[in-house]
Amino acid sequence: MRACNAPYNSKFITGSPIRYAMVMLVSAFTFLSISCGDGAIEPDPLPTVYDASGFDGDELVTGWYSVMYSCVGQTPGYTEPVAARAYAYLGITLYESVVNGMPNNRSLAGQLNGLHSMPVPDTAGKRFHWSLAANAAMAEYLRLTFAGAPAQVVKTIDSLEQKNYSERTALTKEPDMSERSVAYGKQVGAAIFEYAKTDGGHGADLNNFPAQYTPAGGDADWIPTPPDNRKVPMLPDWGKNRPLALPEANVLDGRDPGAFPAFSVDKSSAFYSAANSVYNSVKTLKPEQRSLAQYWSGDATITSTVTAHIFSMMNQYVQTGAYRLDAVAELYAKVGIAMNDGCVSCFAAKYKYPLMRPLSYIQKNIDRTWNANKVTDPVVTPSMPEYVSGHTVQAAAAVELIKEVFPRTFLIDRTLRRTRSMPEREYATPDAILNEIVLAQKYSGTHYGFSIDAGTAMGKNVAATLKARLQFRKERPFL
Repeated sequence: MRACNAPYNSKFITGSPIRYAMVMLVSAFTFLSISCGDGAIEPDPLPTVYDASGFDGDELVTGWYSVMYSCVGQTPGYTEPVAARAYAYLGITLYESVVNGMPNNRSLAGQLNGLHSMPVPDTAGKRFHWSLAANAAMAEYLRLTFAGAPAQVVKTIDSLEQKNYSERTALTKEPDMSERSVAYGKQVGAAIFEYAKTDGGHGADLNNFPAQYTPAGGDADWIPTPPDNRKVPMLPDWGKNRPLALPEANVLDGRDPGAFPAFSVDKSSAFYSAANSVYNSVKTLKPEQRSLAQYWSGDATITSTVTAHIFSMMNQYVQTGAYRLDAVAELYAKVGIAMNDGCVSCFAAKYKYPLMRPLSYIQKNIDRTWNANKVTDPVVTPSMPEYVSGHTVQAAAAVELIKEVFPRTFLIDRTLRRTRSMPEREYATPDAILNEIVLAQKYSGTHYGFSIDAGTAMGKNVAATLKARLQFRKERPFL
């Protein structure tokens, strides 16, 4: 809950100066009436009635994304790519549920690969409560997505939906508006779930390690790693999924990292030097460096997936001010799409260039005792090819978009203090988050330096491509 003297943050308001003045006038009235209450906002009585900027975004959206964090953490099989996909479709659900109340924005239907149409509300003389529509849409999408999740996960979804509904309908005097808003939201949530089922990733949480894959078997190629020594790597076909916004015909078009340094066991070679650098770095890690690697491990059973962690940080950014529903929906949709497509392009590269992990190279060519009896690296090596670093793809893609909204916003990240009793960390800017994730990867023992650099470049390319290909606003592309 915001403090009673929290300022109205206007930098997320979009549109003409006249509209800006109207929104600010209405917002001043609504803020005085609710700032010491529960945060729900009555629909605007002025002509901006159809405008989603008149509704709460900070509390409604961050509440649902906190539930999403729990859903991903408590449901088996939600590895990094699977989680990124689920977050992306939740963001699209949120955005599409309110876009018809955003006069300056356009739907993503006809822009995202395979999304040809979306339900359209009948706004002819009818008011919509966009918070109720968004609430119903996100609840419906999550219920369908996590239908097989533990009972507590489903209960959490139902409970938040009812809480949000009760708080907001208590402030309205139009039951018909509430009813049609909820009905429309459910239509949107169901439509996005059906759309998601066609991308190639549906049901992957139940089969992260498909038995039909046969490793390449070359000298440089991936081999199983401890402690599990799985013979099949994770999600070998994930790079074949339909991306949301990147070119569907070839997801690596324009962002193929190219071949890594020539594989060699010669001690004078660039490849040996890269592996030896990982070996020496991990051997000499200081306690704070080891802790940093673990903080960004991306293992949902230990900390959280990178996607879940970054969205938790976005929640904390949004909670610093009274941000409106339209602006928050746009931001969360953008970042979710970027992180999903980052994963798809990353996995396309991993299985195009199925490189062995540093741990395997070190054991074979530098130190046969390395992690031999138990895993001593700060982070357990994921069961998948190494090139490129998925964490840095994810982080770079997300940060490029987050910093457009929060370029210089200071953040104290409390994500893992709450869930894993890890100390909070401070970041002066979003770029500082990316820089730390890059460092964490270097300390982790799971990646070569050239792979971390290639992943960072790929992530930034993904964000740039999304900006070029998607138009959220009618007046200006992407912004």
